[in-house]
Amino acid sequence: MSMKRLVPVLVLTALCALLWAQVVLSSQNTLFLHPDWQVDKRMLEMAPMGADEFIITRTPLAGNTLRLGTWWGYQALTLKRSLEAREIDFRFRLGEGAEVTVLWGRSDAGGTALRLSRSAEHPSAFLRVTTAGAFDRRQLLAPLE
Repeated sequence: MSMKRLVPVLVLTALCALLWAQVVLSSQNTLFLHPDWQVDKRMLEMAPMGADEFIITRTPLAGNTLRLGTWWGYQALTLKRSLEAREIDFRFRLGEGAEVTVLWGRSDAGGTALRLSRSAEHPSAFLRVTTAGAFDRRQLLAPLE
């Protein structure tokens, strides 16, 4: 085969290999295969509707962004590894009636949480968390707009 004919074949082969690599890598971007996150509702004795789909599909991590609103109901994720941070920075959007809660400092004595909410039922607050995961004390914050 002459060099003139070989170059297009090699270019086409390289493009196909790149496309296939992208397909394989993107299909692996799921919470089920992610080493850092545990989906808590899947750990329940009887997982609620949509729990499996939330874990095994790519939608919750589409565009390398965690999308908690892609499946029905309440989503809870736990970071599997210890994290020592002085501050955290994240962006989120809350629909009407939605809330996001970040827990930290969990130990045998309990922990602390911050809930930012657009729900009248569960207002924004700093929360004290028991070892069982219940919120036993709260300091209300100004409502979100």
